[in-house]
Parts: sequence; C-alpha cells; structure tokens
Amino acid sequence: MTSVRRIRIASLICAAVAAGVTGCAKSDGAVGESTSNASAAPADTFAGLTAEQIDRKARDATSGATSVRIAGALAAGSKSFELDLAVTRAGTCKGSFNDGTGTVQVRKTSETVLYIQAEETFWRAALASRSEELTPAQRDTVAEALGGHWVKADPDLAHTLGGGLCNLDKLMKPLLDGGTGSLVRAADTTVNGTPAAELIQKGDGGSTSTLNVAKEGKPYVLTLESVGGATPGKVTMSDYEKPVVVTPPPASEVVDPSKPRPGS
Repeated sequence: MTSVRRIRIASLICAAVAAGVTGCAKSDGAVGESTSNASAAPADTFAGLTAEQIDRKARDATSGATSVRIAGALAAGSKSFELDLAVTRAGTCKGSFNDGTGTVQVRKTSETVLYIQAEETFWRAALASRSEELTPAQRDTVAEALGGHWVKADPDLAHTLGGGLCNLDKLMKPLLDGGTGSLVRAADTTVNGTPAAELIQKGDGGSTSTLNVAKEGKPYVLTLESVGGATPGKVTMSDYEKPVVVTPPPASEVVDPSKPRPGS
C-alpha cells in the first residue's frame, strides 16, 4: 500500500478552533462547486504523473501558500459544523465559524489583537463551563451583554483562540498529513472555473474521499470532499496568495466585557 493523504474533513475544520472556546466552525459563504469534464481542456499539466505524484505536488504547493480562504461544512453525528476563514501566514484572519451553538465572526489583526462577535446562544454555551465562577443569573447577564456585539479578546484568549483559528500550519496539517490507502486519478473536472485533476481514495466503511488539484498555475488543493463514513463533508480552498485586509470594528461597536453597559 502507498502512503498518501487521507482527507480528514472533520480534523481540518476542528483544527481551526481546537485550542479555542468551542469545538468546530461556520461559513458565511457557499462552498465552491465542481463540474466534471471541462470542455476544451488544455494540455495535461500532470501528464505522465501518477496519482501519488500529483498528490505530492499538491501537498508541497499548498503547504507553501502564504494566504488562503478555507470554507467548509461537515456533519458529525447529530451535529453540523461550518467554517469560512481567510487566513495568512502572518497569523491574521477574518471570517466566521459556527459549531452549532451560534455564529461567531472573527477579526484577528495581529498576534495579540482579536475581535469576536457572537450570538447570545454561543456565549451561553461558552459560559456554561464557568459554573463554578458565575451563577446562572450572572451567566445570563454576560451573554445578553455580549450577544451581537464585537468584543476585544484579552491577550490570553487572543493567543489561545486566535492561535487555532488563524494558524495556517494548524489548519493545513490535517490536510497535508498522510494516510494509508490507494489513490487513483479520475476524470478531470473544473472548480469555480479552474481546470482540476480529481484524485479519489476509498476508505474503510465505504467512505470515499475526493481531492481536486488545480491544473493551472501552482497545483493548489481546490476542494476536498468526504462521502460516507463518520464525518461526511466538503472543504473548498481558494483565494491563494490574495491579500487579506483585516480592519478592527469601529470602537463604538466594541464592548468591554470588564465594564458594565449603561443601564445594566
């Protein structure tokens, strides 16, 4: 058997927030669609290469990217998770995630500056673990005060949560880690207008993983999809090397959680 990448959708998305407040994530944009058998296909960039060699080229190119947008959704049991983040090698990011408790918008402008905006439902779930420090009434008061408002995280939270959400290496690692199995090249396709080679890997329990690799420009990974198995889902990777401009929200829209709001 050949050592190849096992497409682990759940790991990819959960890696985004594994170090943070919650377990997984949300997208506020649609995941890209692929269309089989592009017409008037150009000369095959990967002619003469095996599926494993294409996989290696994609792995090397993708791991070297300095910025990328990652959007995806998956199901794990009764839960669904979504993520849509533009991330840079410098550790800045912007976008959103949803772990089933509510949508969270994030803007990380530097290593220690992170702004988050979440629904009350998210804050209630996050504060549930603070039962020894806060009474139920206090947790409700905090969730109501923070819900729907931008909050500037303290440096520790910015490092912890932002270090998972906005760390490109951590986001890429589940994608680039190898697995064991056979990889075959299927008919070529297009992803959002970009010609792509399609690689398929059959997994245990009847699951199938599909990887689409760009045939134009650098051989970046464009989509990953897992069908069947415990965590079916799809991730699209786009906007490689595009600038990610992250601006802080207006000061008037930022709540300081350490200070009571007027009228509270």
